[in-house]
Amino acid sequence: MIHRFLRTAGVRTPGVFLAALLVLAGCESDGGRSKARLAPSEFALLTTDAAIEPDPSTIPPPGEVTGPISASEGILDVKAIPGPPPVARVEAAPVEGASLVEATVGSINGKPIYASAFLDDLGASLSAQARELAARPRGRELWRQAAAAEIRGKLDRTIEDELLRAEAMGNLAPEQRQGFFAFMQSLQREELSKSGGSMEAARRRVAETESLSLDQYLRQREQQALIRSELQRKVRRGVNVTWRDIKLEYDRTWANWNPDPLAVFRMVQIPNSAAEDLQEFQTRLSAGEPFATLAALPLNRNDSAKGGVRSVRFTGPQAEANFFANADLNTAARTLAPGQTAGPIALGPISAWLHLDRIEQTSIGLYEAQRKISDDLFEAQVREEVMRYIGRLRERANMTSVEEMVARLLVVAEERYYPSAR
Repeated sequence: MIHRFLRTAGVRTPGVFLAALLVLAGCESDGGRSKARLAPSEFALLTTDAAIEPDPSTIPPPGEVTGPISASEGILDVKAIPGPPPVARVEAAPVEGASLVEATVGSINGKPIYASAFLDDLGASLSAQARELAARPRGRELWRQAAAAEIRGKLDRTIEDELLRAEAMGNLAPEQRQGFFAFMQSLQREELSKSGGSMEAARRRVAETESLSLDQYLRQREQQALIRSELQRKVRRGVNVTWRDIKLEYDRTWANWNPDPLAVFRMVQIPNSAAEDLQEFQTRLSAGEPFATLAALPLNRNDSAKGGVRSVRFTGPQAEANFFANADLNTAARTLAPGQTAGPIALGPISAWLHLDRIEQTSIGLYEAQRKISDDLFEAQVREEVMRYIGRLRERANMTSVEEMVARLLVVAEERYYPSAR
């Protein structure tokens, strides 16, 4: 232990340890205080190191001395010649072909926006649009318009997310920041636990399920958490939906909660020339077979695959409603009660039977609708307040012009995704 400590401290063990033994021996002799005084020269006897002859290989050779005449070369014999400097006759040749270096198209509060990283997840869509439009007249122009709109949409979302994230991070108190970092560490542990504690397995799983690297996924979760926190603190807490707001919205959208009744008919149509089908239908109908079953038979020429269903929404009393353009059908529809059948009704060369399956009357009262109305109003107000808040953040943000970034990104996208683009 002592030797290890001394070695760690950089002390030469033999000499120091021997000196310690001699001092201890002197202190313990005769059991009393020694009256002898030690001279500094006596400590020279305590070292056990032998004199070491220098290694000739380690002695540097004597330096070469430059005389005054040699030293003046390049100083006293310089000639000044007027005119431009000579130009090299051999032009420099590139070592390899030209390659596109990662381009920065702008920044948001000092955070750079890289073209490749930004366009990566838009590549499939932009390439597909390019293939579709390339052969059309003005295809390149149409592609540029569509690509610019798509790029701008993503850029706006990126700006909003970054401004909210930075604002949220800047507003965190030191203890909140520590708590947030602990939360992010817990997310990482959670992802590892889902993969049996293996970092490599976690990376593979996230890549397969999210199409992101593990670091990208965790940064995305971090950004989402920060944005939620900021919106909760600055926006959602200030939104309030009153009962009066709910009542006014219910009255305004009354028709949505109380739609017109829906009459669901089934109609069978059989050509008069198909005597066997007519006979079979009438026989089975008289025997009490359900109309819905008969309407689904091939003998029905009126959309038998869907059971001959005709649904009509109407206003006012049923007896005054307009269901069909044909007067005879409309008259029958006005008088039928659910479950009743009218027919045969002559429709030129066709015989028809009309059956009223049901009348659907859906009505939702204010008290039943209030929860959904409240939620819808709350979210609408939140969206409005969020846009106002983001507008204020944009006004004081230090970032490259959106139009300029879109133009730069469009140039890179056209080079990369449009056929034969340069």
